[in-house]
Amino acid sequence: MGAMRGSGLWMAGVLFCSMGALHNPAPKYTAYFFLSDGCPMCQGYAGTMNRLAQEYEGQGVRFVGIFPNFYVTDSAIASFRHDFDIHFELKKDSGFVLTERFKASITPEVFLTDANDHVVYGGMIDNAYYQPGKRRGTTSIFYLKNALDNLLSNRPVGLAWSQPIGCVIVKD
Repeated sequence: MGAMRGSGLWMAGVLFCSMGALHNPAPKYTAYFFLSDGCPMCQGYAGTMNRLAQEYEGQGVRFVGIFPNFYVTDSAIASFRHDFDIHFELKKDSGFVLTERFKASITPEVFLTDANDHVVYGGMIDNAYYQPGKRRGTTSIFYLKNALDNLLSNRPVGLAWSQPIGCVIVKD
């Protein structure tokens, strides 16, 4: 049983398009995490980022890790993925295109965009750290999670910006 060119085929509740590709609707929101493979805070947030991706990807949220430096290699990104069991897309920004677009200056720093590619939240993932490398005993404010919960429930984002804490993005 095959699909004709230009048509789709429903099998087991999944739409397969004519070229055999799985139909993925455009995300409602995209979370861009700016990361550095050598930043201890980025490493410390790996579990949190994975949990957020696992919780929200099925609700139309895409997660992307961005490595904004000219020296990062594909093998370093692959090692980061493997070492910290990352389950979402990771990509280089060695030309600083996304870094400049979002005005990212710190890793880890997150920017949440809507379907129109407008930033609706930017800053810290949560308040787990109170200064670079210094972790709180208990995380009490979940900035990105709160923004996602509000937006996915058709409520205003709430806090749209928090000052990021972490490793400085070096561009030279």
